[in-house]
Amino acid sequence: MTNENIIMTAAVIVGPILAVIITRWLDNRRSKKDMRLQIFRALMRDRRNKLSFDFVAALNLIEVEFYDDKSVISAWKRLYESLIKRWHNDEEKYQITYEWDILTTKLLSEVGKCLGFKNIEQTDIMSGGYAPQGWAERENKQYHINELLINLLENNNSLKVDIISNNTSTIKSTKQKNN
Repeated sequence: MTNENIIMTAAVIVGPILAVIITRWLDNRRSKKDMRLQIFRALMRDRRNKLSFDFVAALNLIEVEFYDDKSVISAWKRLYESLIKRWHNDEEKYQITYEWDILTTKLLSEVGKCLGFKNIEQTDIMSGGYAPQGWAERENKQYHINELLINLLENNNSLKVDIISNNTSTIKSTKQKNN
């Protein structure tokens, strides 16, 4: 067997195997980038609505999908540490939620850089995005109602109840007008 035959036989055997390996590698790389893009899109889409399911789910995937990017993981850890803080009054709430906005912006900036978005400015991230004022008002009302209900159920507040007696003569006169 000549050298030429050996090379041809090796090429016939190794060529398809190498092609499959390269294709799998490219597919894995593309899949990883697609997943990272989905996370970035969810975070950008809901950056004004941090209580949305998609926002929280995307945040929880950062640790897994960006494990090899130290700047993203560092920004995620700083945001996470802030997100678990509790406030005790309105001033603390304002300070902590403002901190959340700043740290979310930094995280989104790092994720954007990791994905190759070089032209995204942090000021654009922070000032961009739209959430209707009605959402914030509804969320505040729901929060207030929940607090009142919890206080009532824990016997921290009382519920005023007025007993109103039925006036049968009023009911009869109303029925007579309809006839």
